[in-house]
Amino acid sequence: MKRILTGILSAALLLTCAACGSDSPKPTETTAAPTEATTQAAPNASIQALLEKAVRQAKFGGVVYITQNGQVLAQSATGTANAETGKENTLDTQFCVASVSKQFCAAAVLLLQEQGKLHTTDTLSTYFDNYAYGDKLTIRHLLTMRAGVPDHLAADTETGRVAYTPDEWGFTINQNKSMAENRIAVRDWILEQPLHFDPDAQYEYSNANYFLLAQIVEQAAGMPYEDFVRQQIFEPLGMTHSGFIHELWDSPDAAKPNPPDDPLYTLGNAGGITQGAGDIVSTAADIDKWLTSLRTETLLSKDAYAEMKQDYSPGSGYGYGLMLHLYGGIGHTGMIASYTSFAFTNPQTGYNLFAVTNDYNAAFGDITDLAGHVINGALQ
Repeated sequence: MKRILTGILSAALLLTCAACGSDSPKPTETTAAPTEATTQAAPNASIQALLEKAVRQAKFGGVVYITQNGQVLAQSATGTANAETGKENTLDTQFCVASVSKQFCAAAVLLLQEQGKLHTTDTLSTYFDNYAYGDKLTIRHLLTMRAGVPDHLAADTETGRVAYTPDEWGFTINQNKSMAENRIAVRDWILEQPLHFDPDAQYEYSNANYFLLAQIVEQAAGMPYEDFVRQQIFEPLGMTHSGFIHELWDSPDAAKPNPPDDPLYTLGNAGGITQGAGDIVSTAADIDKWLTSLRTETLLSKDAYAEMKQDYSPGSGYGYGLMLHLYGGIGHTGMIASYTSFAFTNPQTGYNLFAVTNDYNAAFGDITDLAGHVINGALQ
């Protein structure tokens, strides 16, 4: 798999280090060809020019958005949002952010805990009747990826992709059934599977954990998961261009998958199989608002953030929907269907970085190769 985006992010994070240890300069006017970037705010001129050069050299199609303490340092929008119509990506294009969605699900759980409607130590028997492991598993086990629940979207280790054909899944969903019916089919399959290990025995990444967490949020909140996230997270943060796959499927501002026939994204529209784990669609500016709230700790209580950012698996560095030792900062990577994303914030330096593509051919492979030597040197 090509590692084009890896190079882009390496360059982008190299560029941000130019501002390390000094006051960021005031924004200056820059101009760029419409096919290279759509500029919404005046970035740092030198960093912007270098980012655009890196984007051209890599022939990258997607969005890169870098800010420091609320000031745009560099931004780029390239490639096509819709390969069939030729519509270009802009900074306003809505992308599926894949597993970056997990931190929103984790925040929803913590908001409900603050409201006294659940606790992370609750056992799953409270929410799923007759679950064989319901008395052993807790919400925290799901949040920390220490539950042993098999992944319903298990990755193909040969290609790194998570999208299989529907026939390869152990559950049946289709576009003729309601979303509720399809989600029940997925949930029932997950709850029927034996655990890979005893609860809390080890760390193992599984999308099924966050699918179940979304179901728990619905029960505790007494409303659809999507409505709770919208009311409690999107609206307070002003994320007015964010939503969910099934809501934005036909939006003219949403980037379509390339290739367009990937079953995981297509069925995700009707089946909701990525709920809680990879279902959010958003823009660069909206994700930047979320990253800022995560960095400045403005949405949740201090105690909730401490719980969210605790390392529950030394060696893996995973908290609640967060990678905690991500090149000196915190964030998450994402890959689903043809979408690859990276959301990063550094509380010490004030940097936020979001990068995303809808083009499978421009996706990076192993996110842990994301220019670690550069980022470690620049942002520590």
